[in-house]
Amino acid sequence: MSGNPFIHIIILSVQGYLDIAGSVFLQKIIPGIIQQKDAAMTRIEAATKPKPPVSPVKPAVSGDTPSKPPVKKVYKQLNRQVLFPPKTLEKPEDIDAYLAQVKATLTTMMQGCDGIRLN
Repeated sequence: MSGNPFIHIIILSVQGYLDIAGSVFLQKIIPGIIQQKDAAMTRIEAATKPKPPVSPVKPAVSGDTPSKPPVKKVYKQLNRQVLFPPKTLEKPEDIDAYLAQVKATLTTMMQGCDGIRLN
C-alpha cells in the first residue's frame, strides 16, 4: 500500500478496535438471545404438551374419606451459565472432570426438591 505509513497504521488500529468492539458486543447480546430462545422453547413445550384427560367429578357421599389434594412438586431454578462455567477442555480427562463437577453440583442441588429447572 502506497502513501503515508502513519495513516495505514491508524486504519489497522481502527479495524482492530472494531473487531474487538464487535466481539464484546456479541458477548453481551448472546446470553439475551439464548434466554429468549429458551423462553420460546418453554412456551412451545407447554403448548404442545398433551393435556391430561379430565375425569368426571363424583358427587361426595357422606362417609367417604376426603381425597388428598395433589402434592405440588418443588423445582429449584438453576442458570445453565452457572452450572456450565466457561473452561478450555483439552483432553478426555478434562471432559470427565468437568462433567463430574457438573454432576456433583446437580446432585447437591437436587437434595430437598423434586427436580431442577435449568434456565
